[in-house]
Amino acid sequence: MKDEALRKNKKSCYLCDAMNSTLIAKVDKKPELENDFGILPENYLRFVYKCRDCSVYFNLHENIEDGFYAGAYNKAVYNHKLMDKYTEIINLPDEKSDNRQRVQRIVQFCDQMGWAYRNVKVLDIGSGLCVFLGVLKDFGFLCHCLDPDSVAVDHAVSNVKIKGYTGIIDDFEPEEKFDIVTFNKVLEHVNDPIGMLAKAKNILTNRGVVYVELPDGDSALKHGNAVEREEFYVEHLMVFNKCSLECLSQKAGYDILKVESIHEPSDKFTIYAFLKPED
Repeated sequence: MKDEALRKNKKSCYLCDAMNSTLIAKVDKKPELENDFGILPENYLRFVYKCRDCSVYFNLHENIEDGFYAGAYNKAVYNHKLMDKYTEIINLPDEKSDNRQRVQRIVQFCDQMGWAYRNVKVLDIGSGLCVFLGVLKDFGFLCHCLDPDSVAVDHAVSNVKIKGYTGIIDDFEPEEKFDIVTFNKVLEHVNDPIGMLAKAKNILTNRGVVYVELPDGDSALKHGNAVEREEFYVEHLMVFNKCSLECLSQKAGYDILKVESIHEPSDKFTIYAFLKPED
């Protein structure tokens, strides 16, 4: 049977490579609220594991191909209506907006550091709708984005009026460096979050930091299960907690300046952290 074959081929932990994990859930049907990524019902199968060594959760499946985020993701999630969705979300009030609360965390950090917003260059990697940068720009920050989807970058440049780059961080060689590099709900989607996070060090200024947001698996499981909670949906290869975030940070060569678990207005359970490259 397919499920037996898939489990026999179970890889080591996606984050720490340990062969020491616990099965959390078998999911053989698309959850009702999960985005439709074109997976045929008869082919929908995945297993959610939790590593006993680093505590990360990971989705074992063969449903999403390489290159997915170069266009297919935005098509599935936003159905070619980037501007309509952008307008809808950017007009949400503060108390209902994940993005506005995210911006406040950046603003508060800069206030604590004594950084003038107009002198802070921010690069958002995997910018998607670009609502975050649209709000941040209004505070005076120098905003840039990097996204593999040219449609998303065109939207950022034409509509949000920021500087945008099409591509991935592996090939990104900007002439300038950035004071803050952000990964907002990005690293859980990629095969090598350690490598991606490590590469960000090359584009930071001497004072630069990285801000990350990741789905919080531990908190999600306290308020639901791994089948229905969106933190565990098929597009998330990994789902984190504070322990696995610490593992990710250490392996990528960072110290954690601040880490916190939050419950967002959208009902997402999230871990955010500010990271500084190790000395």
